[in-house]
Amino acid sequence: NGQFERAFKSFKRGNEILKQTAEPYDGELRKKFVDDMIRAYPREVLASPGIGANYSERPVFVVGMMRSGTTLVEQILSSHRDVHGAGELPFWTHAVAKHEYVIRRGQVDGALKKILANDYLKTLQRCSPDALRVTDKTNFNADYLGLIHTVFPQARFLYVRRDPIDTCLSCYFNQLSFAQSFTLDLADLAHYYREHQRLVSHWRAVLPAGVMLDVPYAELVESQEKWTRKILDFVGLKWDERCLEYHTSERPVLTASFWQVRQRLYTNSLERWRRYEK
Repeated sequence: NGQFERAFKSFKRGNEILKQTAEPYDGELRKKFVDDMIRAYPREVLASPGIGANYSERPVFVVGMMRSGTTLVEQILSSHRDVHGAGELPFWTHAVAKHEYVIRRGQVDGALKKILANDYLKTLQRCSPDALRVTDKTNFNADYLGLIHTVFPQARFLYVRRDPIDTCLSCYFNQLSFAQSFTLDLADLAHYYREHQRLVSHWRAVLPAGVMLDVPYAELVESQEKWTRKILDFVGLKWDERCLEYHTSERPVLTASFWQVRQRLYTNSLERWRRYEK
């Protein structure tokens, strides 16, 4: 009803209350992680994955900041007859936690690559035994693109890019997991977003050509068919008219975007931040 200032104050107060019980965001720890991943996975490492790599084309990773449009992109893709949308799989987050020392130093040998590849393909097989492509839209996978590429050199990464302030504002306005405690504070959000962009810029610069496609959210919602064709071509799939009718899919969606993906594409979420500019 246009009471944007009042609404913002309410969101701020709610987040301040939640922040009292959440694990504090450690900006220095985050910066150190990004430094380590940039150092461990330079262009020369990613150019030749080496022994233990698996050349399956089945995995497709839809990544980006939370609230950037990743659920929408997965919903469009999963409407294709040859695609299964697996949603958010915790596999790589758990793998990095388990093997953090060697992964952060880029010391993943052929034996570990083979284990990770086999275990992940088994995970995808449980999700769908016959789909040509299986999508994993865990946002945090954006942190691990170097590692994932050394394990699956033929996997494709779709990076969904939305206006930075719209993205962060949407994070601030939605109650996300306490594991994302940086979303409860505007300064923490800005810090996390900058570090996220620093790491993604690195992947963009060092991954081989044809591995990662930037999908601009604003262009997708304004030119749906054009970008749907680009996305399908990028992941090696033929055109399927059903991708334009993604909103009619009965596939369950468990993210905060569950309602948005039941509607046709709309543009009224573009530059939403201007209502709260003050």
